[in-house]
Amino acid sequence: MERAVDTQPLGLGRRTSETVSENRMLDCLSPDELSQLMAVSDLTSFVADARIAVGGDVIREIYFPVSGYASLMITGSEESSVQVAFAGREGILGWESLLGRESFLLDIYVPEALKALRVDVGEFLIRAAANEHWRNVQFKYVAGLFTVVARGVLCARFHVLEARLARCLLEVSDRHAEIPILLTQNTLAKLLGVRRSGVTNAATHLQLLGLIQYRRGEIRLLDRKGLEAAACECYRFDVH
Repeated sequence: MERAVDTQPLGLGRRTSETVSENRMLDCLSPDELSQLMAVSDLTSFVADARIAVGGDVIREIYFPVSGYASLMITGSEESSVQVAFAGREGILGWESLLGRESFLLDIYVPEALKALRVDVGEFLIRAAANEHWRNVQFKYVAGLFTVVARGVLCARFHVLEARLARCLLEVSDRHAEIPILLTQNTLAKLLGVRRSGVTNAATHLQLLGLIQYRRGEIRLLDRKGLEAAACECYRFDVH
């Protein structure tokens, strides 16, 4: 498992608070509550292609993404894998602890660089237990995530690759502040659970339709409405 490449202790300055509050879960806290949480947290960065956790790992830390996103993946017995949901600034990594679980249910993979507020799971649970509103916001997110995960399994089984790729690019775009999107065909193949050649064919067709521009691992969305029309119905169920 890849570990964080950079960890920074948090000061309580206005700029740091504004950065951390980019996460919607943290933005629900009052300034005092956020400051108290930041005092026992650090800001952690992961490089692209890192793996934060593997399903079954003990949850020792909770992550609140403040930039970038992570992919929640299911891995089979022969190391085959497929993504079932994304988690970015709208969510939380380690949500299983809210349900009383001590281990991760899914793999957490980082397709592009990710920065997150990292909190000890014990500190997190103490604060969640003491703040009913914050806890309910998180439960609402988890409920929505369950729907997305279920749709992700259905999507991987029944929907054509081109529609799945369109959906994937839209979901990344929703969580991605930088242009262009930096995803190689190998990474997209890993997320979609298919061969690289399949991604090549699907991306080529989307490009011929004028929906995207794909060049050396750089993707630009040229026609978002057209891409939404090309995506499978699962996109509208996404939590973002």
